[in-house]
Amino acid sequence: MSERQAVTAQITAVIQQLEALNPALESLSQALWQAIDHEDEARLAAGVRFKQRYNARRSALHAPLDQLIQLLREYEPDPSAQTAPEQTDPPEQPTSPPQETPLAPDPRLEQKEPFGFILEGHTVTTPSAWPLFYDALLQELYGRDPSRLHRLAEEPDPFSDQDRRLFDRIPDHLEDPLPVGEQLFAEADLDPEALLQITSRLLRTLGYSLDSFKILLKEKKRGTVETLSIAA
Repeated sequence: MSERQAVTAQITAVIQQLEALNPALESLSQALWQAIDHEDEARLAAGVRFKQRYNARRSALHAPLDQLIQLLREYEPDPSAQTAPEQTDPPEQPTSPPQETPLAPDPRLEQKEPFGFILEGHTVTTPSAWPLFYDALLQELYGRDPSRLHRLAEEPDPFSDQDRRLFDRIPDHLEDPLPVGEQLFAEADLDPEALLQITSRLLRTLGYSLDSFKILLKEKKRGTVETLSIAA
């Protein structure tokens, strides 16, 4: 691996870590608020003051953080590397691999839970559960353009999976109907692997780049935060 390729891999890892920073700070913000003793006036006042200072410092990070991520994304690898002859030996892996998890059947997903997602730079956090993640994603997509989601339930080509409808205007047509919007329901009876595949298809169908979407994951035991890309 050339030095420039190593830098590109390192930049990818740093971008993913920076993208996961906002949801981590939001999770900490909620924990700080819940930890305040609301029964003791002195402790309540001190806790609120600290929370206000935290909010101010956190808000100041938003713009420079987004600017830094955008700058790193503009880094271009060496064009000559794309025309170099293929190597017989498999390429080396970066010393510090990115925390991004590939979209492949992974039994370790059973030990992880989503707590939100990033779509086109916009971060949405949710309680840690796959169904709640899917619900929040559908609400976000519906809020952006309701008509596009409604079309997924329309004939003659409804959005489906293995002859099972995934969107419908009538809840009784679905096994576990999830309300999305007015007269629109989604199938919620999905295991994590199926949900990832359907999410990938859904975003492509609605015209979103998969590179613009990341799922925020947290390990159940250790609470380690990472991002999951569903881009091929």
